[in-house]
Amino acid sequence: MVTESNQKKSIFDIVYKNRSVLSIIIVGIFVLEILLSLHLILGYEWIPETGFGPYLIVKLDQSNNPIEKELHYRTLWDWLELLIIPIVLVFIAYWLNRRSQEIENKQKVEQQSKQDAQKKKEFEQEEDRKSEEALQNYIDRMTDLLLRGNHKIADSVDGSIIRKVARSMTINTLRVLGKFDRRQGLVILFLYESGLINKENSFIDLHGADAMDVQLNLATIESANLSDINFNEANFEYSILTNTDFSNSRFRLANFYSAFLENAQFYNSTIWISNLTSTSLTNANFSKSTLNETDFSNAFMEKIKFNNATLINCNLTKSYLFDAVFQGSYLQKCDFTGAILYGADFTDADLTGAIISEEQLSQARSLRGCKLPNGIIYNKKSIS
Repeated sequence: MVTESNQKKSIFDIVYKNRSVLSIIIVGIFVLEILLSLHLILGYEWIPETGFGPYLIVKLDQSNNPIEKELHYRTLWDWLELLIIPIVLVFIAYWLNRRSQEIENKQKVEQQSKQDAQKKKEFEQEEDRKSEEALQNYIDRMTDLLLRGNHKIADSVDGSIIRKVARSMTINTLRVLGKFDRRQGLVILFLYESGLINKENSFIDLHGADAMDVQLNLATIESANLSDINFNEANFEYSILTNTDFSNSRFRLANFYSAFLENAQFYNSTIWISNLTSTSLTNANFSKSTLNETDFSNAFMEKIKFNNATLINCNLTKSYLFDAVFQGSYLQKCDFTGAILYGADFTDADLTGAIISEEQLSQARSLRGCKLPNGIIYNKKSIS
């Protein structure tokens, strides 16, 4: 079914293809009009009679006999009528030419856009194919190390060649897969489910690995060794990470929303602008870690350890911090609004600029040597 837009497009295509012939016709008509105008105005007798010169009106009687003749000359309006046609034709030619240029430019833009989209699609498909091929090759080679041959990784000792080869393959595969590739998470899950990164007996050391933007939401990884890894922009939302070791790892813009992190180790880690809201962090360890603008709101953090940690602008509102340990920690401008602090230990902690009430401080088990939000070192009279 031919639509109106398609009809218009076909008309413009016909005009555009025959624009040279049309231009010649319009110019010819325009020249003819000029010659006729000169004939009428200047009286060039050598121009053949065209019907646009003086004309004779003959009046007839009832018997069709001529009774009167009158000679008439063209008026100014006649000249204007004569010139209107070429002027209109000039405007039509200009409009058609401009319209054809617009159509041509639009077609070029659309064609280029289609080519760019096709190139992008082909590039993405090729990258996806390479990533899938890299993952399959990795799994195949690791399977060989796990199950085949006389030298199996499970029988190897720390520092052996087979472990070094396995580590090198793993680090390289994570690098090849790169950021935004969901297959990074599959590599880590493969290692975990194969028993190669157990916390107590890790066959593959992942220190220094790049797992940026890894997607491990809804994953179950318990008692695993994931220390000293780049987890910037990683997603662990709703994951079960009990007793997992993240020591010395880096987290920027990481998401742990509603994750289960009981007994997890974040010792000496760096955590910036990350989301740990509504997490379960019972007995987790953040000692000597650096945390900046990290959100712990509504988190359950019973017996959590922040010994000698640095927390700046962190949000701990409405969190449960029963028996939490902040010994020697720096808590600048942290917000404890609505947090429960029964039995918390703030010995030698620095609460400079922190948002915390006297009632909350009175819940603490120890404030010995603590610098209060007003900069005063705690004594019994400081919060009386």
